[in-house]
Amino acid sequence: MTLVEALPETGRQHQIRVHLAEIGHAVVGDKLYGLPEEEL
Repeated sequence: MTLVEALPETGRQHQIRVHLAEIGHAVVGDKLYGLPEEEL
């Protein structure tokens, strides 16, 4: 795990989740873009 500080300038916070998931670093506990619970 890595602690990331993300400060969106546009207010579109879901884009942080989408982009992190796209590069293989999903947000822990994110049920939409994260890993299935059995993989945690």
